Amino acid sequence: MHEIAADNLLQNCSVVIEDDQPIIVTSLVDIDEMGKSSTLGRISSEIIAGRLSQQGLKVQEIKMSQSNIFVSEAEGEFILSRNLHQIGEKYDVQGFVVGTYAIGKYHRNDVDVFIALRFVNTEDIIACAYNYAVPGTDPELWW
Repeated sequence: MHEIAADNLLQNCSVVIEDDQPIIVTSLVDIDEMGKSSTLGRISSEIIAGRLSQQGLKVQEIKMSQSNIFVSEAEGEFILSRNLHQIGEKYDVQGFVVGTYAIGKYHRNDVDVFIALRFVNTEDIIACAYNYAVPGTDPELWW
């Protein structure tokens, strides 16, 4: 599902994402708490990063703590600065794959989760977007 979303993100792009310039993929975050991710938010980002790499893009690994990019073992990778141009220059990337998720209605023991995935260039412009749902997941994994 996330791999298909990554493919669709690339297909819906209004700009060319250069395969010789790196990008950074951040952890998907809770739309209601932008500084919070979850187990499935983090693994979803890992799957998306892996798929983009399989598609030939240079995905920069950011697991080590760096200024302007907050890395938390429990929460994931977040871009704290609103100055993407500055971060882009510092790490020599062309942009960032970011995303949010929202937990939908409960169905007995599971929920549907809605994800908004975007590629944002270093000028703070959304160049690509793809929205999708992850049906029937354990809600505990999204907190």
